[in-house]
Amino acid sequence: MILETIVVVATLAAGLSGLHAVATAAKAGERRTLKGAAGFVWPLLFVGIFWALLLSEQPFTSITPPLFASYNSSAAVERQLPILATNLSQALVLGRVLEVVSRLDSLPDSEVAKALATASEIAGRLISVQDILHLPATLAELDAGTSVMDVLLSFFSLVNLMWIVSIFGLFMTAQYALSILLAPIASTLASLWELYLYPALLVCQPAYEPLIYVMSVVVAIEAARHQVSTFTASGAMIGLSAWAVFWLGLSYTAHLELKPMLNMDPKPTVEETWNETRRVYIKASLLASFVAASLAIQHQSPFMGFMAVISLLHSMGFSAFAMPLCIFIGFGSESETLRCLAVSGFLTLVNMSLQVTRLTSHEWVAPFQPALSIMGTSVFLLAMNIATILLPYSHDRANKKSPAEIFMIFLRYMAVYFSLTIFCVIAGTLLGLDGMANVGKVYAAIFFLTLFCCVKPKDAGLVSFWWFALFCILYGVSMTLSANPQYLYALVGGIGGPV
Repeated sequence: MILETIVVVATLAAGLSGLHAVATAAKAGERRTLKGAAGFVWPLLFVGIFWALLLSEQPFTSITPPLFASYNSSAAVERQLPILATNLSQALVLGRVLEVVSRLDSLPDSEVAKALATASEIAGRLISVQDILHLPATLAELDAGTSVMDVLLSFFSLVNLMWIVSIFGLFMTAQYALSILLAPIASTLASLWELYLYPALLVCQPAYEPLIYVMSVVVAIEAARHQVSTFTASGAMIGLSAWAVFWLGLSYTAHLELKPMLNMDPKPTVEETWNETRRVYIKASLLASFVAASLAIQHQSPFMGFMAVISLLHSMGFSAFAMPLCIFIGFGSESETLRCLAVSGFLTLVNMSLQVTRLTSHEWVAPFQPALSIMGTSVFLLAMNIATILLPYSHDRANKKSPAEIFMIFLRYMAVYFSLTIFCVIAGTLLGLDGMANVGKVYAAIFFLTLFCCVKPKDAGLVSFWWFALFCILYGVSMTLSANPQYLYALVGGIGGPV
């Protein structure tokens, strides 16, 4: 309970401080200012409701009627499947249970019953002697990839992918589909629109914003009725639908925020419009990250964990979008690059700390661990890569340094960048964070590409010799470690426990 309290307090503090920082920056740096965080009262209120739903589902599910007739039908499927450990500790316990059951005739009934009770606790259902005796055959099928569980996992992976595509597809195509379906009665609808619908909608306009957020909460409550399952992810997918509806509400809130500026006279410039739109959607992304975080914890969904981390990083300045024949990935400005560098670096350190303290299996941490390892490390090293190129020229603008001095500053930053990539590879490998280690390897390769693209041709001979010497050192270190694996074992033993 202490960890949950810390996470809730930290989340609320980060949200309020983030909104305050964005609003302060908008007020200080923009001639045309909007309402700041005041216009986001409704989404702020409903972010609190989403976290209240996470902490206590029963009050919400008791006052709202269910939308579907049955829930958790996957539990019936899981009761028919063989028992299987979800981690190494459970595997050890089940091995001991199998040993006890195998000596059924020579042991007292009380000891066998105790072993079966332990297995039932792991499985979450009543386990019989036959279930335990069937374990070796089940493991053989799993090793061969021919078990029923393999088939179900593969099938539901496809189902969940279809569900994700359909959720986003519905939001993108609903308007066009309705226009086509209602085309035959367009004239009748036009008359009804003028006489009745439009006046009614004008009267109800103040209620649009809260109603959209109410819809998102209703969908989230529906998702809360679905328990976490090994195979189906119905709760997480319905939770993703709630998050999409919440984003719809954020888009409407952003429209209301931007409307006064767009109606100003004289009209704002393109740059002013872009800057204000970006500020508004940065606040929206920050709130969306908190909602996604609550849903990720509630449904133990790594996918929603990715959405939470990506939204948080976007609120700090990271962005990625596609246009014909090109993809843009990066940051809006130098200040946003440095902000993302600091935030993603902090997230990377938090991820490593949680892994060292063995807290990554906690239900409030587990959904975010893959996202922190992959997205957190990726944005951190990407920001470092870009900052390595930008910062030397920042020094030049301030102090008017010579090209040789700028080049030396660039090399120092590149050394720091390369050291960080190697650190991510080593830390990820030693701590079992495969995502961090793999991202570090990718950005180590990008480091060489960046260096060779930025180094001037006249320095190519010196740089080539330097790389030759470096590769000789790496070759020697690799050969030494391969010939003496006890060095690596001593290093890992020093981190994970006594050798």
